[in-house]
Amino acid sequence: MAGTFTPLFFVFLRKNLLYLQRNLLPLLLICSGFAGVLTAYLHWSVKPVLHQINQFEAKNEMVLRELYFPGNELDYIYYSPISPNVEDIMDLLRVDLGIIPERLRPNNNSFEMQLEMEQQCRGSCFAIDFHRVPNRGSDRKFRYSLSSNQMRISPRKRFVNDEEIYHQIDDDDYIRSGFLSLQHILDKQYMKYQELGKDFEVVVSSMPNMEVISMDSHRLTYFGTLCSILFNVVLLSSFVVPFVEEKQNGLKEFLNLVTPMSFLNGLTFFLIRFVCYTLLMIFVLVVAYLYKALGSICFAYVAVLFLLYILSTMSYAYLISICFHSVFYAKIGGLAMLIIPYAFSFVRSWATRWHLCVLARIPFWRDWIFFRHFQISIANSVLWMYFA
Repeated sequence: MAGTFTPLFFVFLRKNLLYLQRNLLPLLLICSGFAGVLTAYLHWSVKPVLHQINQFEAKNEMVLRELYFPGNELDYIYYSPISPNVEDIMDLLRVDLGIIPERLRPNNNSFEMQLEMEQQCRGSCFAIDFHRVPNRGSDRKFRYSLSSNQMRISPRKRFVNDEEIYHQIDDDDYIRSGFLSLQHILDKQYMKYQELGKDFEVVVSSMPNMEVISMDSHRLTYFGTLCSILFNVVLLSSFVVPFVEEKQNGLKEFLNLVTPMSFLNGLTFFLIRFVCYTLLMIFVLVVAYLYKALGSICFAYVAVLFLLYILSTMSYAYLISICFHSVFYAKIGGLAMLIIPYAFSFVRSWATRWHLCVLARIPFWRDWIFFRHFQISIANSVLWMYFA
């Protein structure tokens, strides 16, 4: 039997190559459509980022105090808790800001302070929650937190991410709202409270934010998802349907009768298509690399991911082909069985964990998410280097 393995292997290899040759035109149309759609997406999704950063003039302490801190009668400053040390610091703060005592609203704890500010404040108010106020001469750390009822800057917009897209602006809200003014003056008064030294001069400028459009990192995910979906169509037409067609024509039963090594037919069938799919994916990845859709991701990592995905998806397609004995039902049911697993991507239950162990869709999709997060971190590093 060992002596007949090699000749039969090449016989079945030639048989499957002749099948591809006989169906060369439809296979070329399918592969061309697959590559064409992905290339068109990569071409039309290119959106260069234009850096249009307006430079704001730096501001000194006097400007922060006089122009960038609320000065109306209804602009209260709430603080908590009530203690001698806190009262001393707040008195210094009030004198330095030049505000009337009625604008300071003490509270016993942070909960009461936030509740009072939300219910009674009709202006631009701040809340100071003192976590630790050391005694005079102590070397312990001074800790507090500030909040405002006017500042509406989401922390998700301060960094490059895909959750909230921030447009290209030189962000000045942190200064304009008076938040920085209060923070700086409070720190200065604590230094005065501790008698740590003379006054010091500070010059601040606005914090720039570079716009990162959604396509900058989502483009990587969209490309991987679109490639996965279209590959299922290629797999159905060039793997599942031909395999079921052989069963429908009785070829599989005939080979089982004439030779005990009929498995070589399926082996060569699998290997030929694996090579074809690999070449097709390499072509698509090269196009994606040329269009810079992979970003900072190493080409080899993406190629290995696609190689593993091809192997796992072909194995799943072989499992599907066993369920059908008719080409008509294989086209309908096979497509459904290839597409339905994507629904598990939106499920957060035991079904997802089962799907992770059996099928390949969610791991492939999550790997693309990891690649995207890596791309985001790289973009974030470039952002800070750009403004350094």
